Amino acid sequence: MKPILTGGLLAAVAVFVWGFLYWSLSGISTRVMHPVPDELSLAQKLAEVLPQSGAYLMPFPANTSTEEFVKRMASGPLVQILYSREGGDPLQASVFAFGFLHMLASALVMAVALRLAAPPTYGARLQLVVVAGLAGSVFGNLGRPIWWHQPWDFHLMNFAYEITSWTVAGLVLARFVRR
Repeated sequence: MKPILTGGLLAAVAVFVWGFLYWSLSGISTRVMHPVPDELSLAQKLAEVLPQSGAYLMPFPANTSTEEFVKRMASGPLVQILYSREGGDPLQASVFAFGFLHMLASALVMAVALRLAAPPTYGARLQLVVVAGLAGSVFGNLGRPIWWHQPWDFHLMNFAYEITSWTVAGLVLARFVRR
């Protein structure tokens, strides 16, 4: 149990540091995501139109016939809004704490899986973590551009972050979690 906890904790720390480097210092997100031309005007309009925080979809299939929905989907625009009416402080300590706990929980789950599979060598343990991370990242990111018609570059950016994060975690976990 101690190797799982130690490996999980150290892997979470390594991924936390990697996340800072990837999202804050690499500049990749500013090359993939774009600013809204009139941000204040759009924010005001969203506050007027959207009644509460939540996920919004346009066109919305339940508001029209199947034929009209397909027509509107084909002609666009297609919009998905993940909306937080209340906003939030990105530098609040609880954001970092919960983000770290998310990374820790993920690393611990992977550590348990690694312990159950128990490949004999460091390289085989690393490969297992990377392949498992790859499976989750492919499923979690690369289907959205297909099913939801979302931008490929956005999901490829997230995919790259996740697979490199699992590689970083694997480098640590493979050292601690053994037979």
